[in-house]
Amino acid sequence: MPNDSAAKSPRQRPNRRLLMTSALLLIALGTPAAVTGQWVRGTLVEQGTGMPIEGAAIVALDPDDRRLAWTLTDASGRFFFQLMTGGSFSIRADRIGHTSTRSGPLEVGAADTLVYRMEAPLDPIQLRGLTVERSSRDCRIRPEEGVATARVWEEARKALEAAAQTSRRGIYQFMVRRHERELDSRGRKVLKETSRIDRRFQTTPFKSLEASKLIEEGFVRPNGAGFFYYAPDADVLLSDEFLDSHCMKLREGDGEDEGLLGLDFEPTGDRSVPDISGTLWLEPVSAKLQRLEFRYENLGYSVGRAPIGGTVVFAGLPNGTWFVTNWAIRMPNLVEERTPLTSISGGLSTRSTIRVVGIHEEGALVLQVRNARGDIVVEAGAGTITGVVVGEDDESPVSDALVSVWITGQQAITGSDGLFRLGSLGDGTYDLLVTHPSLTSLGHGGELTPVRAVSGEVTSVRLTLPSEKRILEEVCVGPGPDRGGIIAGWVKHSETDEPIGDASVFMTTTKFMIFGGDEGLLARKSGVEALSRDDGFFIYCGTTVEADIDIEVTAEGMKPWKGVVKMPHKGYVAHVTVRLEPKRNDP
Repeated sequence: MPNDSAAKSPRQRPNRRLLMTSALLLIALGTPAAVTGQWVRGTLVEQGTGMPIEGAAIVALDPDDRRLAWTLTDASGRFFFQLMTGGSFSIRADRIGHTSTRSGPLEVGAADTLVYRMEAPLDPIQLRGLTVERSSRDCRIRPEEGVATARVWEEARKALEAAAQTSRRGIYQFMVRRHERELDSRGRKVLKETSRIDRRFQTTPFKSLEASKLIEEGFVRPNGAGFFYYAPDADVLLSDEFLDSHCMKLREGDGEDEGLLGLDFEPTGDRSVPDISGTLWLEPVSAKLQRLEFRYENLGYSVGRAPIGGTVVFAGLPNGTWFVTNWAIRMPNLVEERTPLTSISGGLSTRSTIRVVGIHEEGALVLQVRNARGDIVVEAGAGTITGVVVGEDDESPVSDALVSVWITGQQAITGSDGLFRLGSLGDGTYDLLVTHPSLTSLGHGGELTPVRAVSGEVTSVRLTLPSEKRILEEVCVGPGPDRGGIIAGWVKHSETDEPIGDASVFMTTTKFMIFGGDEGLLARKSGVEALSRDDGFFIYCGTTVEADIDIEVTAEGMKPWKGVVKMPHKGYVAHVTVRLEPKRNDP
């Protein structure tokens, strides 16, 4: 809630320093009540490749373009939502950095569940090279579609909409560190600073007042003897009230912002209440929103070159959610000075002047983000890698796959949805190793995939688990995996469980052949030999099926081992673990 320690207004407390306070409302958002309605289930894939698209916003719209539902696609491109009533609607898929895709009219009955597969073309949006309007007259309210300003606003809108929905639904819990600073009048030197960590997790780190109140009454307003300074959140910037009272234009970044594309906004000329102007900064290649910078306008006094305003930094996760990672509001510390004046008639009067003598800053940094299960999603100063493991044949999610960081040994096991998460990583590129028990038993040691981690960010990756057929084709000896059965196993020391390499694995089978007349059955033995690898693994493909396979394993200094394996049918894989006992000299 807003801080109640507001300062006195200049008119009420002359010749005194005036302290201001920010007004950021931290509200615990409730969970919406369950509703009944018609379900829509679908999948969003790339046109041409059929690859599922993660983190796209799926918006259901009625025939008048009013929003009926909003959701995100998961790692497999799946989405679902409820409609309160049946009827006609359409679906729009929004991806930051790509052209939005919209379906044709769809119908859902009162008791139906609609299943829909949506294809999105590979049309990346390129913001680099857009013509920047340089004239102040080019500042436009709600720029029309096709204009460069409109294209940039559309990408900013997607991120702001995702941030608003993430906050509104309470998808995450945040731990933040709050700070207060006293700065000099130009905001360059820190004179005093205090900070504290709020260890109570909250559903949103940043929430403002309703847009209608801010537009009607202003972003700076009296509070008793002082003032509150309000900052806009995503809901405010997206509101009709804000868009109808502010115009926009483009500009290119320079200095620290070089390489970025700025979307400037400012209040229209008929605005008289305290308002804000500012810039939404986007990265031109990815079209991702980086941050918002704003300044207070129409304060009724001059702040000169003092940086009175604020900054809001955004971050997007691969699953399509967005949130504020840190924010700061800078408010003026004021003094009212009265200068004596002498009139022509000789009377005395005074002139009042408001002067900025310093800046009071309040802000917060998100230290940790957790999901509904309590899992850490993001940590400040640490990188996170999330992803999904899918099968090579059908690209369906793979459960029980082991994903590990090759250097650190950090591990994660996928669930039924194939998802995994690896956190607490420093900046750098890591080799991820993905394995699975079904392939480990065939001697497959896994495949390495390089992935870059960035501190304070989440990197998403899609890992493919090779099929058993491909692994057998790579490691099999003998006629081939498409004929006969397969024997795979390990040779180990019975006491130490260490692998034994160069062990001889001799496999024999008895084939019975029927001849005519009274000659009866004729049995013929045939055999093959395989050697175990350094890790003790051996494999042979193309063994006789529907037969008993005799196995004899020998190794230097070890007692021989004999056993029998039943091969029921072609393609069957028999797994054998052989533990050899060491030879000992009899006393």
